[in-house]
Amino acid sequence: MAKLRIAVRRFGPFESAIAAQFADFARSYGVEAELETVPMDLNPLHESVIGQRGLATGAWDIAFLNTDWLAEAVADNLLEDLTPHMARAPIADFPDAWSPSLTGLQRFDGGFWAMPYHDGPECLIYRRDLIAEPPATWEEFHALARQHHDPASGRYGTVLALFPDGHNSFYDFCIQIWSRGGEVFDGAGRPDFTSPAAHAALDFLRMLATDQDAIAPDCRSLDSVQSGSLFAEGKVALMANWFGFAAHADTAADSRVRNTFGQPPRDAADFAAQAVREEQWKFIDPRRPTESRILEILLPVYVDGYQVKWGTVRVGISLENVDQEIAALTHYLCSDEAAFVTGTDYAFDGGLIRLSTS
Repeated sequence: MAKLRIAVRRFGPFESAIAAQFADFARSYGVEAELETVPMDLNPLHESVIGQRGLATGAWDIAFLNTDWLAEAVADNLLEDLTPHMARAPIADFPDAWSPSLTGLQRFDGGFWAMPYHDGPECLIYRRDLIAEPPATWEEFHALARQHHDPASGRYGTVLALFPDGHNSFYDFCIQIWSRGGEVFDGAGRPDFTSPAAHAALDFLRMLATDQDAIAPDCRSLDSVQSGSLFAEGKVALMANWFGFAAHADTAADSRVRNTFGQPPRDAADFAAQAVREEQWKFIDPRRPTESRILEILLPVYVDGYQVKWGTVRVGISLENVDQEIAALTHYLCSDEAAFVTGTDYAFDGGLIRLSTS
């Protein structure tokens, strides 16, 4: 029996997602094959697939790659150009049916080098059992972190993923710049780190990272997955982190904060989008994979405008009546702003659509 070897970023929902997706693929299309996945943290993953050239030697058939690594992998001739394969067997509605944030960065040097898998932007995540009103400014965020910092009881105000590879620190830096009205790059695509917004962003992150009365200890040993897990363990009051960790914290069986945390209230546009979405999107029988495109997604459930839990829904998409305006408004369903890993039982990424092999 054929075996497919995949190098996976170490994170429970990623690992269960790829296993569920492969099983679904094999069952739906009658493929007889075995899956072998090996989960690795980011640095060992990079070393195995790029440093040791595992994608070229045959050690790996497929690998989870940070988008940041694609240029290096292409320069080292490690990746197959998918363009001729997609021309030979076109994917229905690609790329128009995908969020644009998932399809641009892997297209360069005349090739298309990777299929999109996960797009999970950062958001504010906080404990509703501790915090009645979410912060509206970074100053309020810091004040709440200090207020709820209680190491004696095993709880910290907030957390940063400061692992020395720096990748998550840069993402946090970008969020800080954008939220202060700045841009990371200028009109010519050059880094713009000398603006007032960039100075304020760096000052805030430096201050927060060293405030022992607000932040978890030893953040330099934490990557983004470990910082998200710290919240799921009930050890963090609030944080700015990826949507996937919000979903994981409220679905994982061992999470200590299920149904106890939230995100800020939705604005009027979100409620309007929900009403349009309910009218325009329709369910399609998932047993007909060649006739419809299937998503398994996690939708937030709201009470009085506040998110209280998650619900998993399996849906097919009819694209006939869904226009760009709906996609732009929809902050909680496969949009640029919020596509995310959906948890452990049905951990299909919010932006991943099952592909037909026909």
